[in-house]
Amino acid sequence: MCDADKFGIEIAISEECCLRSLADNVANEYSQVAVYLSSEQALKDEKFNQKLSFAIEKKIQIIPVIKDERDASKQVPYVIENIQAVIWENGTPVPSQLLSTIFESLGILDKDRKIFISYKRSDATGVAFQLHDGLVKKGFNVFLDKIRVASSQNIQDEITKAIEETAFILLLHSPEMHESQWITAEIIQALESNMPIVVVHWKNAEHDLPTVVSKMEPPIVSIEPPMVKNGEIDVSTIKEILRKVEDEHYAGLFRRRREAVNAVKKIAKEKNMDITEYPGWHLVLKDRTSKQCKIVAITPRLSCPEDLYQLDNIPIPKEGLAPAPNKILLQYGTKLPSNQNEFLTWTINKRKLKVTLGVNSIDNSLTKGSWQWLIGSPFYSDGLAGSSVFMSASFPYGDRANKFPEANPFEITSAVVALARSVFGAKGKLVFGGHPTISPLVLSVARDFSLFCANQEVKLDLPLVYIYQSELFRDVIPKETLQLEKEGIGKIMWVSSEGTDRVQSLLKMRVNMLSDQKLIAGVSIGGMDGVYDIDNKQCNDEFYLFTKRCKGKPFYPIGSTGGASQALLEAFLKNPKMMESWKYYVLKPDELGHHTPYSVLTKQIVLDIIENKRNSNFRVFYPYNRW
Repeated sequence: MCDADKFGIEIAISEECCLRSLADNVANEYSQVAVYLSSEQALKDEKFNQKLSFAIEKKIQIIPVIKDERDASKQVPYVIENIQAVIWENGTPVPSQLLSTIFESLGILDKDRKIFISYKRSDATGVAFQLHDGLVKKGFNVFLDKIRVASSQNIQDEITKAIEETAFILLLHSPEMHESQWITAEIIQALESNMPIVVVHWKNAEHDLPTVVSKMEPPIVSIEPPMVKNGEIDVSTIKEILRKVEDEHYAGLFRRRREAVNAVKKIAKEKNMDITEYPGWHLVLKDRTSKQCKIVAITPRLSCPEDLYQLDNIPIPKEGLAPAPNKILLQYGTKLPSNQNEFLTWTINKRKLKVTLGVNSIDNSLTKGSWQWLIGSPFYSDGLAGSSVFMSASFPYGDRANKFPEANPFEITSAVVALARSVFGAKGKLVFGGHPTISPLVLSVARDFSLFCANQEVKLDLPLVYIYQSELFRDVIPKETLQLEKEGIGKIMWVSSEGTDRVQSLLKMRVNMLSDQKLIAGVSIGGMDGVYDIDNKQCNDEFYLFTKRCKGKPFYPIGSTGGASQALLEAFLKNPKMMESWKYYVLKPDELGHHTPYSVLTKQIVLDIIENKRNSNFRVFYPYNRW
């Protein structure tokens, strides 16, 4: 069981702290849970008991905690003596039952606790079954294809659906895992939805982890080959894996929901709405002009009828709300199976309710007047139709990364995925230099986007992605990139090399890439000196080449991803003359450094690019001389 302080939850353990804790915490009417730590002092204190009555009146969940089973009724006030108490003996760790109850009340612990096991049947089936049994005993709802998918079903469709419905992935990195192209697809789909991952690594596996996973630095449990006997591993290793899964599952749910809450709050503020945040991940938004209210509930997976029932019955004060506020259920998934669409349509019936997919779509949900169930078009604009956006991105590593601000691989991955979705959603294309991690990640997003459009009978102008690559690196192109190119999702633009000279070959590739006449903006994410070189006066970095080849076109360094992008944004803010050749219309430069959910930030960047495109005919260019 993970520690409470990982989520900023403070649990008082002394009688003095007990009295102060309850008195302070339940004074806020938006509190959701109160822990009553029994003591003689608390029983006699009038003020303390008034706070207890307040908690009961406001229907705040109360969890009595007693020291032992003897005379339990005498350890708590009579008004809560019928509530099931938790026993916490002196000197022992916080009881797991208490933490589970608190986490569930705060929405950190999902009742279903769904986990997806990704594995290669040929050499990891035994371990997969072991982990399945262990996780089920821990109260998890585990998807294992050999158990959950009937032979007559479309296995890949069921697996895709299962990943959307879960909130966690357990990857078994066995020696033969790399022979499966489907496992890589499962990993990328999970990362696109910001799912936490734990890796079980066979030490005799010949291949390294897929780059897109290793860059994320997930928790890894390594097992020695002798530990795998008859296809199974020892009990102590199983326990270690289960412990890491428990911790990461809590953290992942909390992170995903908090990101969604922040996205909704940011958009609501921009629309001049009053915001009230309630327990259970609910927000009430009130339009200051029309006084119309919207209630937003958030689920970290695909929605189900139970979510709709809870939204109908959320315990918030009705005073001051419109007679029938519109309701939005925001789900984290990005795809919705047709049968679930039909079922939810029937469930919603005539309610004033909209279920929306992903934080990127919440903007339209807050402004449009149609509140019936609707998947809708994947597009929110056609402003980038016929145009391309240049992306400069990489993961800093080694000594070259030391001169730049520290970068977070998870932040970089999230920003890349969000930018791709935002550009495609405005009918644009992405252009960037080949990268062993970035390339398959973006192409996977593009494939999912194209499949979604196909299901909605929306015609796309393929390819969505152009990847420039020097012939010098032809032998190291990831097989996932080549496979997705064959499907027509992306196209590799090969540029002849300058012999074996790496520096000159990369320069030639970048010059060719940035000569694309359809480029209308540039965005950088993470990166090192290839993105923005602080010291190198040879002018080979992509930012400098962009300003020379694409004069007057806006450039957006997403500083919150760290690395060269943060250094470049800091240079922008320190020396505004670097931005004289363009103007930001929708956002301010410093917003590129805020830790805004990337699904929101990248959409703002795209809308800003569209405004730049509309106003470009009237702009006077002042090219910035870097040195």
